[in-house]
Amino acid sequence: MAVGLNRMRVGIGSSTAVGLRALARLPHGTRLIRFMARHPLIERSLRGLLCVYQPFPDIETATKYIRRFIPAGHEHSDVVSQLKQFADVTRESDYPVLFYLCGYASGLSTVFDLGGGIGNLFYPYDRELRLPATLRWMVHDLPDKEEIVLQFAKSRNEHRVGFSRRMEDASGVDLFIVSGALHYFEDELAVILGRLAELPRLAVVNRTPFSRAEPIVTTQVGDGYVHACKLHSLAGTIAGMEAIGYRLIAKWPVHERASRVPLRPDLNDTYWGLFFVLDADRRPKDASQ
Repeated sequence: MAVGLNRMRVGIGSSTAVGLRALARLPHGTRLIRFMARHPLIERSLRGLLCVYQPFPDIETATKYIRRFIPAGHEHSDVVSQLKQFADVTRESDYPVLFYLCGYASGLSTVFDLGGGIGNLFYPYDRELRLPATLRWMVHDLPDKEEIVLQFAKSRNEHRVGFSRRMEDASGVDLFIVSGALHYFEDELAVILGRLAELPRLAVVNRTPFSRAEPIVTTQVGDGYVHACKLHSLAGTIAGMEAIGYRLIAKWPVHERASRVPLRPDLNDTYWGLFFVLDADRRPKDASQ
């Protein structure tokens, strides 16, 4: 009974979200949605209808709420299966990274792949860039991914891919990359990197939804699973990275995906990619020689 009721509420939420997104595309539709969202009674009613599709104050609150309706998240078998397929594909949004990374590829010795799934990103990058034989590519993800990462690498006869349980392992790496995962973290990228003893030399963000203005927490809903996510401010992310010593080399839109928050269409934006290089005066002396 409860399962059926939850499915019905999620279904109503999906229909409401579709309706609001369609309204946002009409002339003055975004203004009308913002008008409704500023009125407490209307806003509360819309949130109730949206169910798991509503905005939230933070990722923790969102996760607790959405798990009442859809128990599965990143561990869902369909998510893992999709990641395995991505290992054999170089996606359109990978090419900007490959272009800007190609000049550094031969000198890479350590890579930290935050939210790296099963290490699937390594395989198209290696095919295109012919990464060094001595490279250590460390995947950092949820603990349940460790065995999958190692088994998948073994099935590919790949010794360079491993699993890291500690964020501290990102300290001083040649490349810190977070592709399709930054929005699953509450903290901004500069805060995450700022905790490290030594900043990575290169930092890459890709396939990430951003907000045009202030950050907002929402959800990504799939077939049988849902993730809480945070659309960080694009301008704030860049400013934060520059404040800790990085220089923005490139920024590109990712047209493969879109993130449309039903109650905040004014914040909606496409996904983006960013490529940063640590300024020479922020690097350890031996790293710049």
